[in-house]
Amino acid sequence: MGTVLWLVGLAVAAAVVAGIVWIFRDRAAGLDQRLRAAEQASRWRFLQQRWESEPMARLATVQQVHALTQNGGCQVRIVWTDSYHAEDVEIEHDQADAGDYLLLRGVGPFGSITRQELLAHAGADAPDWAQRGR
Repeated sequence: MGTVLWLVGLAVAAAVVAGIVWIFRDRAAGLDQRLRAAEQASRWRFLQQRWESEPMARLATVQQVHALTQNGGCQVRIVWTDSYHAEDVEIEHDQADAGDYLLLRGVGPFGSITRQELLAHAGADAPDWAQRGR
């Protein structure tokens, strides 16, 4: 009888520990999601502030990443949000992902986006309340 009670107690303790682990894991996932959303909102606020302070800046979205080039950059197809014109340009590797928004002063003479042209960058997961235009 003592062994049965001990096994039942062990099963109850294991169930309680599993429940506590499940609760903490769920809360950690929620916290992680909130932190990512806050970071993304911060990046969008920065993008909007830069957009408002740069009179000639244009917003573009990266449609897809093509291929790497010899000098460490990659070919990306950007779509200008004001005209929906698509343009293939070269940008530094890992500086943009598909769907990202780039705030650009323009495109360089050799069809490249340098640090001077890239004014700001924000990920694709913009908060719903982010202002898309000026």
